[in-house]
This record gives sequence, structure tokens and C-alpha cells, in this order.
Amino acid sequence: MFDIFIVVYEDDYPLLKILACSINKFCQDLPIKNIVVIENTNNINYNIQDIVSYFGIFSSVVKIINWQEIYNGNIKTNGYYRQQILKLISYKVCTAENIMILDSKNFFIKPVNRETFIQNEKLLAEEEPYNIVDINHIYFSQKKYAFDLFGISMENQGIPIITPFLIKRQTLEELESTVINNFNLEFDNFFEGIDYPPNTNEFYTMQAYIISKYKRLDEYYFFKKLIINGLWEEKLQEYLNSNMSLKTYLIPLYNNRKNPGIICSSVHRKSIIKMQNNLREELVDFFVELGICDKTIAQKVINDIANKQYI
Repeated sequence: MFDIFIVVYEDDYPLLKILACSINKFCQDLPIKNIVVIENTNNINYNIQDIVSYFGIFSSVVKIINWQEIYNGNIKTNGYYRQQILKLISYKVCTAENIMILDSKNFFIKPVNRETFIQNEKLLAEEEPYNIVDINHIYFSQKKYAFDLFGISMENQGIPIITPFLIKRQTLEELESTVINNFNLEFDNFFEGIDYPPNTNEFYTMQAYIISKYKRLDEYYFFKKLIINGLWEEKLQEYLNSNMSLKTYLIPLYNNRKNPGIICSSVHRKSIIKMQNNLREELVDFFVELGICDKTIAQKVINDIANKQYI
């Protein structure tokens, strides 16, 4: 069984509706026990209970929880750092053997089932295209902190910092116990000082622990070349220069035995804000063509993002 774990900040709430509709459309053959949605906001007037209906056949297993119900640490104001800790302690509210961590900006683009994510009792992960050993790489210091903490060589290949990210519930429980008992640390220590880059991130922490226990990531995961593609703010101009249709950009097909193709996609709200109206309409049509939702819902989601100008 799987629990799906999603942390959502209020700015991303409109996009959560697309993710919810895509789960209803494409995850019907996936054994889902719970869908846990964490409200990562300090706005006491904010309420997302209406999201439940968008999950369709899974509405009865949706649990909406405020971050304060599971986390009482010191990261009170920085939602970005706090959401990383919330993922690290997701085992506290998840009960299934396997946890699938998703971002609200993700959405499925094809049917999935248990075999999509578990083969030979190993969980699915995307291959890292290259090992991060260059000190100038943006993620070098974060990887090094986690790998050094667990006594892991930087020569070990990592996993991309992306969602979906799959991990066993027991692994997360063991991870926190190890950090506390072996290193005399709390997860808060990884994110000290809200004005500075964090020491590490949640996903490097998870994989460093997995390597320390299993010696190799491929003892825990099976790998596919590419499982997700997305349109992030920094890639918007690259996409515009490509002259591709949005559909072609977001769903490249890899029709070979090693890579059956992308199963999930993502569009960042900042990309939507910067899009011209014609591209926003293409995105609306894309959601409708996938069968995720009707045009009314898709149009409202895009308009809510574009009009609020979250930057």
C-alpha cells in the first residue's frame, strides 16, 4: 500500500486541484491507503477543505492536516525550510508501508499501478544524469553535508532532488531516530538560520541514510532514466526558444524497454505567471486533453494563479 504525502503552501493551492484530479484519473489501480495533505501556512484564515472533492474516488481517504499538528520545532516562519522537515517526519501521519512524496505542482499524465513504483520489492527512482562532485555545483554543499554526516563518500551516485520521491515509512522513522540518537541532532539543525542556505535538504538526508544502511542505492531502488518533466520558471525561456508545443515539451516519449516514458509532469506557478495568454490557453487545453479535468476547472486554476501574481 501507498500513502501519498503532499505539503502545500497557500500560493500553490490552485495547482493542488490539478494534482488531485490527476490522481483521481490516473491512480485508480494504485493501492492508496491515505492521501495526506499538509497545510504549510501561518494564515489562520486559510482553509483548503474544499480540495477533498477534487480527489474524486479517493475523497474518503484524504486527510488535511495543519503543519502545527505534527511539527513543534523552531522553524516557525520560513515555510520553505519547514516543508522539508515536514517531509522528513511524514511517517508520523502516514501509516502505509510506502510513502510517495509529491509537490502540489506535480500531476500524473498516464495510468500507474503498484508495478509502476515497486519491482522486486524495490521502489522507483529516477537516475541521476551525472554525479555531483563539482564543488561549484548548486547542490554540492547540501549533498556533502548529508553524506559526510552518515560517513558516505561523495563518489556515491545520488538521486535527483525531484518529486515523486518514494521511501518506506520505516526508513523515515529509523532516519529520525538515527539523527537524534547517533548524532545528537534534530532536523531543525539542518536548516539553521532562515536567511542562509540550509546545510542540506530532505532528499539528500534520506538517500544518505539509505546508502549508509544498504551500502548502495540500487539495493533499495530500481531506476528509470526519466520519470518526470516540468516547466519551471528558469526553464520557461528555454521552452519558448525550443518552438515545441507544450504537449511535446512536457511529455517526451521514450519508447524503449529501459524507459517506458514519463509518468508525471509539473508546472511551476511562477512559470504560469510569466506566460503569455496564448501559452496559458495551451496549458488549459493540455489538462483537458489529458482528461484530468474539464475546461472550467482548468481555466479557473490558471486564472487564479495568473491573477494573484505570486512572486
